[in-house]
Amino acid sequence: SFDSTLSSSFGLTGLGIDFSRISIRSNNLGNHDREMLNFFLEHRFLFINEKFDITPGIVFNKFSDFGDLQIFPGIDIGFQLNKKLRFYGNIGSTYRIPTYTDLYYSDSTTIGNSDLESEESNSSEIGVRYLSPAVTISFAFFKRKSKNLIDYVKNNEEELWKAENIQHLATSGIDFEFIHLIRINELTHQFKIGYSYLKNKFIDDNNIKLSRYSINNDLKHHLIGTYSLPISKKIGAYFAYKYVERNQGGSYTVIDCSTQFSTGKVNISLYLNNILNTEYWESNLVPMPMGNGLFGITYSL
Repeated sequence: SFDSTLSSSFGLTGLGIDFSRISIRSNNLGNHDREMLNFFLEHRFLFINEKFDITPGIVFNKFSDFGDLQIFPGIDIGFQLNKKLRFYGNIGSTYRIPTYTDLYYSDSTTIGNSDLESEESNSSEIGVRYLSPAVTISFAFFKRKSKNLIDYVKNNEEELWKAENIQHLATSGIDFEFIHLIRINELTHQFKIGYSYLKNKFIDDNNIKLSRYSINNDLKHHLIGTYSLPISKKIGAYFAYKYVERNQGGSYTVIDCSTQFSTGKVNISLYLNNILNTEYWESNLVPMPMGNGLFGITYSL
């Protein structure tokens, strides 16, 4: 691989090339070889005393065993209003080829599909960031259109999970993050809130009932709040609150907390997870642990 950055009166130019070869010999997946070539080129233009920047770029990908040469253009735009506040936007495209597992794996519950096509997507985002020593705030609105999504699907519980290009998906949403550092008695407290809203629209729905990733894991609201509380230089506590609402799977709340005591060579920790004993699942319809705790002592020689 080779990467280089060139600076000139016109701005900053980046380029790189990467070549790799993968071989696999497996009783389950079979014997396969793949050569990959990747080349990228981008240039950053600066205007208005370097407050405004535009960075167009392009990527070329070629896989010896999967399709023709792929070309992915993109562009980033930013405006630095002052030292703390920046506005930005970007548009780009990408794709993902199936893994060997997607193509060839099989067991008692899962079967691959050697006829899979590549996933392709186009995405865009606009946002703003505010950064100061005590406060960080970011807000972004994004859109993403994907086609030929690779997922493991079945129509009833008795069938095997099979890899398929299931649907075209249009996703839009917002991301928000707020971080506040509070200095009290030479100790730094951190308060953080993160929120995401997602809206998915499935196109060309093929009436599949169950999927591992796309259909049954449809997030709508995702709120996380954390607080790091240093009680002293040796004792600290941590609290986390999470609220999740799904379009098809209801909603749930999870609260975790922990504390640690460190002195010299000894570290004592206590973790209490899901203290509300909430029944929930994160992905692939697998139930997550109910309320649980962990106590640990570490001694360093």
